[in-house]
Amino acid sequence: MKNIKSIFKIPVLICTFSVTMLVSCHDQLKEEVFSFVAATNYWKTEADATAGVLGAYESFLSSDYFGRFYFELTEMPADFTTINRNDTYQQLDRWDLLANHPFIAQGWNIMYQQISRANGVIQNVPNIKMDASKQKSIIAEAKFIRAFDYFNIVRLWGAAPMPLNVVENVSTTALPRTSSDSLYIQIESDLKAAEVDLPATRTGAEVGRVTSGAAKTLLAWVYLTQKKWALASAKAQEVIASNQYRLLPKFDDVFSVSNKNNAETIFSIQFDGSTRGHALSSYSNAGGTNNPYCFQGVNVYSVDPKSDIWTKWDKNEYRRNYTVYNSVKGKNGNTITIDANFPSFGKYRCPAEIGINNSFVNPPVLRYPDALLIFAEAEAQAKGEPTAAAYDAINQVRRRAYNLPSNVPDATVDLKNLSLQAFTDAVIEERGYEFVMECHRIYDLLRTGTFKTKIQSIGKPAPRGTLFPIPQNEIDANTKIGAAGQNPGY
Repeated sequence: MKNIKSIFKIPVLICTFSVTMLVSCHDQLKEEVFSFVAATNYWKTEADATAGVLGAYESFLSSDYFGRFYFELTEMPADFTTINRNDTYQQLDRWDLLANHPFIAQGWNIMYQQISRANGVIQNVPNIKMDASKQKSIIAEAKFIRAFDYFNIVRLWGAAPMPLNVVENVSTTALPRTSSDSLYIQIESDLKAAEVDLPATRTGAEVGRVTSGAAKTLLAWVYLTQKKWALASAKAQEVIASNQYRLLPKFDDVFSVSNKNNAETIFSIQFDGSTRGHALSSYSNAGGTNNPYCFQGVNVYSVDPKSDIWTKWDKNEYRRNYTVYNSVKGKNGNTITIDANFPSFGKYRCPAEIGINNSFVNPPVLRYPDALLIFAEAEAQAKGEPTAAAYDAINQVRRRAYNLPSNVPDATVDLKNLSLQAFTDAVIEERGYEFVMECHRIYDLLRTGTFKTKIQSIGKPAPRGTLFPIPQNEIDANTKIGAAGQNPGY
């Protein structure tokens, strides 16, 4: 816990700085407008540079991002998750939301706020006289963060505004939509720079900040999404060959609150549960205060009982029985039986949570299985058939899922002799099972063109398009977009 708390001492200061020295913009883009005074008087020392980049990380902790709403934005519309709540939530679940949906605006705003903070670092830190290697590393962190946000934006909204500089007055916040191709070019550029200048490992108070491995893994995912198969395979292989990461022997050890930032974690969001926590533990479990996995199981996020993770997933698999459940022994020793229409997710277990928004399980962003499964899919596609190396990558993940040694072949679970299409389908299925409630599923459905059909296959109407709408407040405020620039279906 020492490392986690030390990381987030400075962002509190940076937020105070933002209130007192930065003039807030109106709703469009939610950019923070940097005054001349702030730029000339703040960015002076190495400490300022560090505070600036930690201020960018701080956006991840917001309830609008990994604190809560990013999961509602990405998990609710996909096929694995349903919700027993009011119509605001159910619009996402049914995929019939409109452009004025509050969660859409919250997601858009927090990502552009974080981009604004990253832009401040990228623009101002090069002018600070400081240790050159630290300077490069801090700029690289900001580029990773900016790339991550634009990667989310381009996948969820398609073409979108792409500010790359500090906004100095509100007249510069009205920006047109930049094409998806141009966004991807920028994302790749940022990540290529980041992988060179970021350190391979972090120690002490820096544990939890991004590394070169994180940049490489995210870049591999970017390549995979664009079907740049050979590039995705090669970049994922770099991560695998680095020997910086490994699969933990047991799946549940990955998410243990006593085993944070473990050898499988490439990048995760750092919560301490006291100063900053998230809602995943209490929101994804049921059973009230008797649930042993959280402060209070309030059953906001539930397993869709028609989805593959409930109807198809092998009930003998260890990973499944850790990830989803319909009964559990309560704190009082009695069995809690979960409503059959709303089974629970068990991945984010935090028995010591002190409130429903205070979980301190670190939500993973990138794990070693990302590298393995990206490699497996991309390698097979690049070679036109599943190779021995591609089989080995997916089979490592499958063996661990059954609580078997990941590096020992096992005919009872290993895949073999599949066609390219069957192998690709198996990788997508494996990704679904491995990354439940890790904000991956919607992106896999979108990139494979199966988003709407998959949702409709489990009985949801899904009448809208295959991208989120540009938020209505952005349409109203930004004359460079306007109603004519809205995504189809809205």
